[in-house]
Formats: sequence, structure tokens, C-alpha cells
Amino acid sequence: MRLEDYLKANYRASAVRSYRNRIGRFLDQLGEEEARLAKYQDVLNYIDSLRQNGLHAKSLRHELAAVKIYYDWLLETKQRADHPCRTMVLRDAVDKQIRLEELYTNEQLESLVTGYKSANPADQKRGEVIIGLLVNQALTAGEVTRLRLVDVDLEAGTVHVAAGGKTAERTLGLRAHQVLGLYRYIEEDRGRYVVLAKARSMREDWLLFDTKGGNLSGGDLNRLINRGRKKSEKLRPQKIRQTVIAELVAAGHDVRIVQAFAGHRRSSSTEAYKRTGLEELAEAVVKWHPR
Repeated sequence: MRLEDYLKANYRASAVRSYRNRIGRFLDQLGEEEARLAKYQDVLNYIDSLRQNGLHAKSLRHELAAVKIYYDWLLETKQRADHPCRTMVLRDAVDKQIRLEELYTNEQLESLVTGYKSANPADQKRGEVIIGLLVNQALTAGEVTRLRLVDVDLEAGTVHVAAGGKTAERTLGLRAHQVLGLYRYIEEDRGRYVVLAKARSMREDWLLFDTKGGNLSGGDLNRLINRGRKKSEKLRPQKIRQTVIAELVAAGHDVRIVQAFAGHRRSSSTEAYKRTGLEELAEAVVKWHPR
């Protein structure tokens, strides 16, 4: 039984693509033969490499779940007699608290936008589009990876964002330079990724792809925005989103408008970005008069 058939027989259609992509990344990094023979420590090292790239704790658990499914398939098809990571449990804490004082500065976001240089110049336009969507529309990593070509309306200057697990459907305006950047990417570069996708029998309707024509992942976004950065300077897509939302709230925009922009299903999610006068004073004391 092929891995694809095993996934389709045991998991929902909506989950098959995700598992296939995660397993593909695992095989690409270790090599197919090495992955088939891997031991507990090899899997642990792989997860640690994702952790070092800044992958969120929840995403790490999803990656491990996919790897476990890969070994379930090897057992099912008798390609292996043991499961190297069945008992592996990650203890990474999922931090849901918004620490406003630890968000990025406008200078950091501006530096990301203006200073981005792709490892391969042929991927530069793609990277600029991705960073623009993170910084200007405050999209989640998942929302960026799920965008389809039909979601972009260059004539209207908008991007349609489908509902996600925690975010609502919405249509957001694009800035003028984004419209131009998207036009150039779609007209000049996107076709190259579609050719690669066809060769791999992958979906071709995505707006954005990984560099090999596969489905873009959250890990791809982390690597893209952190290329060449020191460990202490690494950025996270989720924290970029939080920074943009916090700036809008701090600027005095109506909470209901910011809620619609961010796609928050509950107003309390947007209210969490408000600072009280006491909090601002406490942060100023820590910043300018540390003990």
C-alpha cells in the first residue's frame, strides 16, 4: 500500500494534504532511506531542528504526529518491525499570553520588509509577497499558506482570506506597492512554481508555493523571514501579526474595526491588546529605570 493510499484510507481528506506535506519535509531532511531506518534520537534531532528554526510548540506537535503516522505506515506495510518514536511526547509549552512589551518595533518590521534578500534571486518576488502579507495584512502563517490564486483581486486591490480554525473569513485591502508586487509575481514568476507542482502531481491553484513547487508550510515561512538572522534576532509570524494588531489598537482604532481586520471571532481577543495606563507606566519604569 502506498503512503498516499494509507493516508486517504485512515484520515480525513482535509488532513491528508497536511500529513503528506509534513512527512515529505521529514523525508527531504533525513533522506528516504535514512528516515526509514531512523531511531528515536534521529527523530528527536529532527524535531529539535524545527524548534531551532522557531517553529511554534503547537506546530512541533503536528510535525511529530505526522512522523509517527509515517512509521505507522511502515509497520502496516511490514517495511519496518518497530516504531522508533511512538512513545515520544513533547513538553514544549504553548504560550497563549500576549506580552505587549515583547512585541516587535516598527523599525524591526520595516527592516524585515526592506532588507529581505532571498537565498535564490529567482525567489525574491515570492518572498516579498509573503512578507508583505504578514506585515501589512497581519495574516497568520496558516492563512498565507492557504491562499489560492483566485483569492487575489488585483483590480479591486484586495485579498480574500478564508475562515480558519480560529479566524473568521474576511476581505482585506492591499497597499499599492503590494498590488504591483503581486502582479509581477503572478505574471513573471508564479508559472515556474506551477510547472514544478505539475511535475510532482501537486495542487496548482495555490497563490504561493515552496521553492520546489510544493505546498507552502509554516516552517517555510519561519525559514524565509529568519534567513541570515542570529538566534537572538529570530522573528515569528505570529508575533508579527500580534505587533500589527497591537499597533492598530494603540493608535485608537475602533476595536470592532480591528477585530474585523484581524479576523478575531470574539471581541475579547482584540481587547487583549489594550494597554492600561498602569501597564504603560510599569513598562516605562522597567525600560528606563531598571533595578
